[in-house]
Amino acid sequence: MLFGGVYAALLQHKGYGDGPYLILSMRVGQQWPSHQLFLPLLRAWCELLAPLEPDLSQYEAGVLLCGLGAATGVALFFVASVALGARRWFACTIAVLIGTSPAVVFFATVLEIHAVFLAFAGGAAVVLAAFRRRATVVRALVQGPTTPQA
Repeated sequence: MLFGGVYAALLQHKGYGDGPYLILSMRVGQQWPSHQLFLPLLRAWCELLAPLEPDLSQYEAGVLLCGLGAATGVALFFVASVALGARRWFACTIAVLIGTSPAVVFFATVLEIHAVFLAFAGGAAVVLAAFRRRATVVRALVQGPTTPQA
């Protein structure tokens, strides 16, 4: 969760790309046309944080969601690397390279959909690593729906 703290510390207060429109769409109850999962996640996240931190704006809550998604993705790629047989130091190197890549850092510190879905990509990598180690019908059925979400 080191990356989650780093991303939260680097939170950018200036809107980027779709960020302001995502907040507006959430406020008026519209669905985002190309990413059906993001606004429900954002709405639930804002509702979860509202009583805990009343001074937190919806924009800031959204950026924290992006940072959490990116940090979760980094952690899941570490887990997948270990599951695929990488030594811990090498899996840490992989996680650091992913977590510090400019695109991940940028999208984890602004309100944009991309960082949140890094968690789904990491989840798909973990499922794929488990499937590779021992293929079963259940693992195949889990791999199918996780991959398109990534």
